[in-house]
Amino acid sequence: MSCYKVDSPFVEDGAGNLLYFDYRMNENQPSIVFQHHERAISKDDLNEWDLKERPLEEWFNDSLIPVVDSFERLLEMMYPSEW
Repeated sequence: MSCYKVDSPFVEDGAGNLLYFDYRMNENQPSIVFQHHERAISKDDLNEWDLKERPLEEWFNDSLIPVVDSFERLLEMMYPSEW
């Protein structure tokens, strides 16, 4: 797990957008977050003034969009029980 409490991406959609397991709220049951490739932030994108304003972790966290509260819920959305 990274220092951001967001694990490495587990899905890339071919356009560079990513899904991550997010352990920030619950270390045992991560939620799922989405990162649009145009909103993705890395240290290389920021200058020293940006990093003085806010730590890299905050820039990274701001680029994440909540999707669902668990991986199981994500699977339910992809494969409804009516199938």
